[in-house]
Amino acid sequence: MTRYGAMQLKSARRSEDAWIEAVRFAASPILLAGLLLTVARWLPAIFAGLRHLSMSSASTLIVTTFLVLTTMVNKHINNLFDQEGKRKHIF
Repeated sequence: MTRYGAMQLKSARRSEDAWIEAVRFAASPILLAGLLLTVARWLPAIFAGLRHLSMSSASTLIVTTFLVLTTMVNKHINNLFDQEGKRKHIF
């Protein structure tokens, strides 16, 4: 974890180029995740009568969003960079 709360993936820490690509790639999904988590914040108010269902739905959405984002970024970086952090040459 960084001091700002961001998780650093091992694949993104291989090189400066890999880190920049990880940040570039993750920008749009992170904005989408923010929108989804904003919706999740309102689930308890929408389903006030089913409080246990709404809280579990919001928690599930938060955890799932984190796992999907982490997996997407890691897969993308592993496809573009080798173990030493050098960009793979794809012809």
